[in-house]
Amino acid sequence: VDDVNFRKLVDARTDASPVVQATEKHLSDARRLLSEEEVREVEVGLENLKAALSKNDPDQIRNLSYHLTRATEKLAKLLVEDASRS
Repeated sequence: VDDVNFRKLVDARTDASPVVQATEKHLSDARRLLSEEEVREVEVGLENLKAALSKNDPDQIRNLSYHLTRATEKLAKLLVEDASRS
């Protein structure tokens, strides 16, 4: 059982890591393209996910990763639109 739980934790962290990296990379774009409330939602989501990564709860990591992904969907769309205008 410990091996199974450890594997779940590793998988959750591995899946969440690119979400954190991409969000951090585009945080300045978020401040430019999103409302203050949306930026705050992204920032809080990022902080929460980073904190969860240091703990041993794969379900929490997956849940927070999902919510951060949802919070950044509008940003991703706006970045694509912004790039297509250039």
